[in-house]
Parts: sequence; C-alpha cells; structure tokens
Amino acid sequence: MTAEGDAGVLGTGLPYPPTPTEVAEALRADPVLVDPMFGNGATQAVRDGFRELVGQTEHQVFVVMVPMPPSAGDDPERDLALLLSSQEGLGDGYYVIDVDPGHTSGEVVAIGVPDTPVYGTVEGLAPDTYANGTYDGSLLPSDAGNLAMALDIQLREGEGFGQDEYDVYARTSPWASPPRWESSYDHQPPDPGAYWAFGTMAFVVAAGATWVLARQAATWGARPTLADRPVPEQRLRDQSTTLSPVALRARVEEELDAVAEQRATLDRGAFDEARWARIDASDEAARLVLARVDARDRDVPDLVGALVLARSASFALENARGRNAPYRPCFFDPRHGRGVKRRRVPVADTSLDVACCSICARRELATIAPLRDGRRPYYERDTVWARTGYGAVVDDLPFQVLDHLRETR
Repeated sequence: MTAEGDAGVLGTGLPYPPTPTEVAEALRADPVLVDPMFGNGATQAVRDGFRELVGQTEHQVFVVMVPMPPSAGDDPERDLALLLSSQEGLGDGYYVIDVDPGHTSGEVVAIGVPDTPVYGTVEGLAPDTYANGTYDGSLLPSDAGNLAMALDIQLREGEGFGQDEYDVYARTSPWASPPRWESSYDHQPPDPGAYWAFGTMAFVVAAGATWVLARQAATWGARPTLADRPVPEQRLRDQSTTLSPVALRARVEEELDAVAEQRATLDRGAFDEARWARIDASDEAARLVLARVDARDRDVPDLVGALVLARSASFALENARGRNAPYRPCFFDPRHGRGVKRRRVPVADTSLDVACCSICARRELATIAPLRDGRRPYYERDTVWARTGYGAVVDDLPFQVLDHLRETR
C-alpha cells in the first residue's frame, strides 16, 4: 500500500514504511512530504501551509511527516535529520521530522542554520488549558500545527512572533486541534500526595456512554472479512501488542524506571501544581496496579492499564513542548499507542467520539480486534478500565484509578 497520491504533488508514492534513502530521493523532487496520517484531516491544506513557510526563507527546509521506523538512538528525529542532510542534494537546512503517527514526537531540527529555542517563545503565549479545573485541548494547536508553529519561529529567529501569531496556529484551519470528547466527570486536581483523600464522584455520562458503546460494539472483530487481512501499516503499531504477560510487565517496569530517572532531574518548580498532580498520580497509580497483579494472562488488562499510566506520567514530563494535555491512548486497544485520531462509533441511536490510533481510525469497525478481558472485549466488563476507556474518553484516568484502588483495597 502506498500513501495517498494527488496530482501535482510529487513524492507521495512512498511505500509503508519508506527507507531514509527513499525519503531523500523524494525530498529531492519535493521538499514537503506530508502523509495523510499526519494531515490533521486536511492534508493538502497542511502541505500548502508548509510550502508557504518554505517560501519565506532563503534557507533550505525539508518536511518529512511520513510513517517510518525511528532510529534506536536517544534523539531519533535529529538522527534522521543528520542522515538526510548527508545525502546528495540535501545538506544544511531546517528538517521538520515526524515519523510516528502513534505519538506526538515531531521536531524541527536545525542543521547548519540558526537554531532558535521554540519553547521559550511560546511559553507565555499558550493559554491556561486547566482553567476552572478542567482541561480544554481545543485551545492548543494540533500536532501538525505545533510543528508548523515551531518552523515559523525558527524561520523568524524568534522575532515578530507574538500572541496574534500563536492564535493563528491554535484557532485556524488547518493547524487548530480538531473537536474532542468532553468528559462529564467533574474532578478537581488535588494537592500532590493527597490522592487517597479524594471523594468519589458519580461518573454518569462517560461511563454510561462507554457501557452502551460496549454493548453496541460487542461483535467488533467477530466478523473477519477480506479487509481484515494484515496490511503493511500494521507494522507501525506499538510492539507491546505481541508481548507476553511477563514481557508486558517488564515493559511497564522499564518505563516506570525511565519516569523516575526523568523526575529526578527536574526541579519541582519546572511545572505548575496541576501538572505535577497528574505526573504524581499517574506514577503512583501505575505502581499500585502492578503491586496488585502478577504476570498471568488474566492480568493483561491491568498490566495494560499500568502501561497507560506509566505513559501518562512520561507524556506529562515532556516539557520541551509545554505539554499539559492528558495522555489519551487508542480506545480499541491502548497497546496501539497514543490516540492521535478521533472517530465516531455507533452508540444506540447516536454516536460517540473516541480517541484511537491512526490504523483503527481507518479500518472498518467490524475488522477491529479490541483488547480482550478474558473472552470478551475489555469494555464489556465492569472495571475502571471499561468505564474510562483506559483514558481514551476521560481526562483524569490516574485520579479515577486511585479512587478505585482506594475503594477496593
């Protein structure tokens, strides 16, 4: 399968996944490569927006937003940029790199050109997304918008970029974030360390909607068709889907160790209290879940929950992009990675908007194989994971898990 082809735009016939050599060859024909998986629902407009930015500088700019395996190094975006810059016909310039549609991992890498810190420019421009105790990610640019904004700041060398410019990326198409699911769970972030003192709130709308969705979706994956045959894009999925329970538990422990190491390098003043509350709660909840389970087949749903919580803490610790958004996994199977796309699924006589990975966003519902809890899809069970969709339909997964553990200890 190849990426979307459209007349007049070269370089979109790359295979999944392309090699760096194939990407370099495509860049020599067209410096802007944006696969639809990164197009924010308006791929052509995103491509055109990057081309407009490219036309504003005398420096070379190369945009590589295509799915491909990242390097195994500590800085895969820079590794790829350096590799591409060494290829004939490319060289120094700004490299806009994002190769993982399952996670927000894009970066603008400056090689041999002025390198301006981006976060320092936007730190005071981004709105308080936790105003009134609730999170509103619609106030922030999308993933594509963040990369375009970072490139814009680099090309301006930080000059002339203010609130009006930020608002363009946060509020206008094609850079603004798409509509999102609003949870009805009214949870106030606690002071750090006070999680066990939470009062239990009645979770009505989101829980009820998830339950109805579970009943409606009970046959998902039960009717294999020709469309269910493996496709090359599936190689992009998080490899934790194939891990044994023992290996999955080891993966969670490894990611929690990485969280602990990263926390140890930060001063408490690095983030506001709401963000530290999310980090602390995610880490504590993950460790408490691990303490309650072993590594048997029946423990997989809880181990997946601990994995999501570990990634929630890691996601919140990534300060480079001023990240305050909660980590939201793929609703159908959280092991697929971050829910970077949204899709509507039938719920009785209406529908529900859920976060999901790029692959699940495109497949027919009947061909999606969801995470199972025993012999049934996890969302058919009466668990904290079913009520929250592992965080795919709520903003406060770690706090709800801690409340649940307090009630069941």
